Amino acid sequence: SNLSTDQYNQSTINITNSVNDCIIQDNTVERNENTVVLISSDNETFEVSLEIAYCFELVKIMIEDGDLSEGFHLPNITSKVLVKVIEFATYQLEDPIDEIEKPLKSNILAEHVQNWYVDFIKLPNLDESNQLSEELTYDYNLAADLLLAANYLDFKPLFEYGSLVIATGIRKRSPESIRQIFKIKNDFTPQQEAKVREENQWALDELEHHTSSSDSYKLI
Repeated sequence: SNLSTDQYNQSTINITNSVNDCIIQDNTVERNENTVVLISSDNETFEVSLEIAYCFELVKIMIEDGDLSEGFHLPNITSKVLVKVIEFATYQLEDPIDEIEKPLKSNILAEHVQNWYVDFIKLPNLDESNQLSEELTYDYNLAADLLLAANYLDFKPLFEYGSLVIATGIRKRSPESIRQIFKIKNDFTPQQEAKVREENQWALDELEHHTSSSDSYKLI
């Protein structure tokens, strides 16, 4: 389901306030019976509702199996990433992400999910003057961190979303383009790269065919 512009803007404000409110400034773990305290790898504590906590299968199991009076430690997730995980979980309860059609028919993220989910992963402080391409407006490092966090928490909607962001970033793109998008250093020597290209020329030919026949798969 899609929200109206006013609903979308108000939802964004409400979610931001909710996430800020759940950060426990003094790092205590006192909570009421309807909340759970999550503790990041850098020892930041976040108090979330049971509704949010139950989005994460790992946390749900721990709630049902044991005592979380001292909070639930998440050694694989930093506070920077956990804030975004909570923000995503809060919003998707209100407006669940659209089902992602597979196989992907486009590498344009906005053609797969609602506007909020597109904006969620955009790099901050970008305007039209410094957006080199649609793909380079997204924070792929964050997407990778969210994918790992979702896998650890067993949080399927975020895992599907993170996979989509990564997939649309690399689908039908050249190695050079993927390195540019994900800021990957090329550690092949010219001779090694030439050999790999020679051994996999069929794949490069297919890539050129797709990029020349569809605007959706243009190389950058």
